[in-house]
Amino acid sequence: MFLRSLTLSGFKSFADTATLTFEPGVTVVVGPNGSGKSNVVDAIAWVLGAQGPRALRGQRMDDVVFAGTDRRTALGRAQVTLIIDNESQTLPTQTAEVAITRTLFRSGESEYALNGTPCRLLDLQELLNDAGVGRQQHIIVAQGQIEQVLAARPEERRALIEEAAGVLKFRRRKERAERRLESTEANVTRLVDLQRELRRQLRPLERQATAARRHQEISAELVEVQLYNAGRELAAHQEAQSTSDARRVTFAARQEAAAASISDIDGAIDDAQSQLAQLSAEPADRLPRAVSLSERARGLIGQTYERMRSVERERNALLDSDVVVTLTDEHARVSAELAEIDAAPAQAVPSKEQPDEASLETGDDAAVNAAEEARAGAEARLAAAAATLSHADEHQRGAAEELQHWIGRFEALASAVAAARTDSGIAALDGVAGVVGVLDDLVTVDGGWEAAVEAAADGAMSAVVVRDDSAAAAALAVLADGDTSGSVISLDKLPAARESSHQAADGEFVRPHLQVAADAPEWCRNELETLLDAIVGAAICVPGDWSSAYDRAQADRDAVFVTANGDRFGPRRWRIGSTGPAAATAALDHARGRIDELTHDHRQAAAAWASAQQAHGAALDAFQQAQRTAETLRRRIATAAARQSAQVQAAHDRAAAQQQRRSALAERLGAISQRLAGHESSHAAAVARLDRAEVIVSGLDRLALLLSQHRQRLDAEARHLRSRHEARTELIRQLTERLDALRHERDAAASRQEQSRTELAALDVAEAERRTKRDALISALRADFDADPAMALAASPPRLPDGVTASAHERALRADLNRLGPVNPLALSEYEEASERFEFVATQLADVRNSRRELHKVIRAIDAEIIATFADAFEDVARNFAQLFSTLFPGGTGRLSLTDPEELLTCGVELDVRPAGKRIGRLSLLSGGERSLVALAYLFAVFRSRPSPFYVLDEVEAALDDLNLQRFLDLVAEFRRESQLIIVSHQRRTMESADVLYGVSMPPGGSSVVVSERPSQAAALIAAGGSPGPDEPMAEQPPSEYGREPATAPR
Repeated sequence: MFLRSLTLSGFKSFADTATLTFEPGVTVVVGPNGSGKSNVVDAIAWVLGAQGPRALRGQRMDDVVFAGTDRRTALGRAQVTLIIDNESQTLPTQTAEVAITRTLFRSGESEYALNGTPCRLLDLQELLNDAGVGRQQHIIVAQGQIEQVLAARPEERRALIEEAAGVLKFRRRKERAERRLESTEANVTRLVDLQRELRRQLRPLERQATAARRHQEISAELVEVQLYNAGRELAAHQEAQSTSDARRVTFAARQEAAAASISDIDGAIDDAQSQLAQLSAEPADRLPRAVSLSERARGLIGQTYERMRSVERERNALLDSDVVVTLTDEHARVSAELAEIDAAPAQAVPSKEQPDEASLETGDDAAVNAAEEARAGAEARLAAAAATLSHADEHQRGAAEELQHWIGRFEALASAVAAARTDSGIAALDGVAGVVGVLDDLVTVDGGWEAAVEAAADGAMSAVVVRDDSAAAAALAVLADGDTSGSVISLDKLPAARESSHQAADGEFVRPHLQVAADAPEWCRNELETLLDAIVGAAICVPGDWSSAYDRAQADRDAVFVTANGDRFGPRRWRIGSTGPAAATAALDHARGRIDELTHDHRQAAAAWASAQQAHGAALDAFQQAQRTAETLRRRIATAAARQSAQVQAAHDRAAAQQQRRSALAERLGAISQRLAGHESSHAAAVARLDRAEVIVSGLDRLALLLSQHRQRLDAEARHLRSRHEARTELIRQLTERLDALRHERDAAASRQEQSRTELAALDVAEAERRTKRDALISALRADFDADPAMALAASPPRLPDGVTASAHERALRADLNRLGPVNPLALSEYEEASERFEFVATQLADVRNSRRELHKVIRAIDAEIIATFADAFEDVARNFAQLFSTLFPGGTGRLSLTDPEELLTCGVELDVRPAGKRIGRLSLLSGGERSLVALAYLFAVFRSRPSPFYVLDEVEAALDDLNLQRFLDLVAEFRRESQLIIVSHQRRTMESADVLYGVSMPPGGSSVVVSERPSQAAALIAAGGSPGPDEPMAEQPPSEYGREPATAPR
């Protein structure tokens, strides 16, 4: 039995399907780190049933599914198929080949298949157990498992021996027997409890069964009596129904007679209502209309006479009017008075320009004009001086404010520089031997580069430079004793300067702008140059703001990029802004220069302000003098003008009074003329209206006569209509009385009809009640006694005690049942069932107890088998371990021991090794190679004691030197004769021992690729020294040179 092939699809790094074909002997898998060769070992373990994701170097089981790369998408499933050659019939199956397939989907679903048929993991494990491939998979030694063998607990080392010896199948049998025993114990407990419960239930069930029998006897007799009484009740219902039918016929006849009478009365009512409707249809509004027209004629006659009187009064007023004469007289009087005013001579108005005032006014006007011109010039000069003064004042205030701002900035920067020097700890190190000074004081920086240098140095500019490490230790001790912070740089053993591998591109290296100061000590100038190269040699200053440096840092994360503003973007952290002492010192110098400039500007502004102030005062004096001269001249002119204005005003007042009187008379005359003209035209109109009034009065007389005649005719018609209305009203009263009598008669007939209907309804209700009772009685007969009405009517009288009626006997039987109380109707069947169940449980309990005794015997037998099998296996493994250890460690001794030899079922396995010339108390004190050899000795001792068809080893010899590697290969040569070995290795000599050599590589696509070498080509290649080293996989060699065949093995 051996492994024939392994096919991987979507498993870990094997995105594409790859097949490795194995042959008996040694197969070696090689490849560079990360190419996926260990995934071949994981695939074999996984397809054989490995369950823990940590055993496959993962966190979750779906980590085995190909997760995708930059060029390939993730897959949805992983599938591995392992074909085993079974011609030796080692596996208990009749097929020559056994194909085991395991599939895992990313959704978490998992499938196993055996020769293409789905199966369970348990089926697969039972199949492989007989071949020595158990759940622990001791035949597969993965990476790191060598170390785990030594670090494992004794019980875990025992598990390897048990799996190789086939003890695990006995333990599984024991586990199944123990689970069955636990189930049996639970069944015993449950059956004992059930038997106790059934015994407790039997006693009350027996009493309930006796009561149930008595209840059945009384119930049977009660049914016979009830059936007889029901028959008598049905007969009474039938007799009552016959009487009700006779009464229904009588009430129906009365209802029909009342209905006929109502029909006759309704006809008479219709006739009377028709006559009344005809009378009501005659016009009823003729009499009120005639009365209304008569009253309206009377009103019109009164209006006519009132109009006649009004016209008469107007005519008399026109005849008596004399307004025109009065207005004519007043018009003549006003005209005469107006002529008198116009004839009066006008008074002379004094002249505005007097001869004695003319010369004064003319001379004063010239003087005033000259004074005004002088005042205007002085005012313009005053405004210019004021503007100059205001500008000088603003300039002085602005200069003072800016000066104060820079003074405050200077003080803050001075404090920052002082604080930086304090933080550097230089003050505390005064007097310490070997202290050179603060690095910032020992260098000079080009102007404008202070912030960039500070950012590139990343805080080193404030460090104290010392001669050597001893001086550094002394300085640090002083700082620690004084509880002072500070940093120290030693000039001893500085690293050699390395040229930056990064390109400045559009930036500029910072180092050329930083030099050792001229006053630095001569003895350490070279060391300082080296120190500056180490600190800022690789820093690049990028033009622009921080975003430009950020973009460069994103493209090259290993370089240091800074800006002129002090921003820094390095491999480990990024920072915005400058906080170092160098930048603060440069800012301090700039602030000092700015303060000097502003102080000079402030002095010049103060001088300009003083000059402007003096000019403004002179202009103000000249303006005030000109203003006083002009004011004096104005007062003289105002006095002369006032005297002349008074004379002119008096003459004007007299002329205005005379003009007002004339205007009033003219207005009066115009009004009189207008009224006179109006009255003249009104007089002519009045004569015309008088004529029309005579005509109107004549017409109104004729209209009054016609209205009187019409009113007389309307009064006669009203009297006729009133007599006809009285006759019609009397006829309507008679018809109304007739209708009332008919309605009363109809109501009596309807009452009789309703009474008959009510009696019929009562009969219906009574019949319904009887029917309901009868139906209920019949339903009860069918439900309770399974009898029909005929059987009840034909029931024979029951046997009754003397002097007792059937109803009384029924009541007595019911009383007996009530005294008996509620009974369990199923008591008899439950009692019989409980008795049978009690007997059954007793039988089952005996059987289960017998099974428990048998299981104890089985477990003891399995324990004995485990002890015997493990003892034999341990003895063989211990013997082989001693031999292998002496082979791998010439002159050394090694042995295996049990932690508790008295407890062979559970004891662990301890390792006691002593390499030649060493006395080791703990295994952890061995070297890495020795630990590997000890673990290999233990594993191969297990392999030799209980051989398996194949073994898989993953880089188990990585820590071995050439001598120990040869010893390991000797073991491999020994085991290859009986078992198949698949080894993952980087060792050249291990490759030389291979029968088949596979290479695993990782092309740019991101999927592992398997290539193989033919044995002859591999031998030639190794003989020529061309075998790939640990970092040179065969998959990367040209195919024409090595003749590789992808994904297949040589045949």
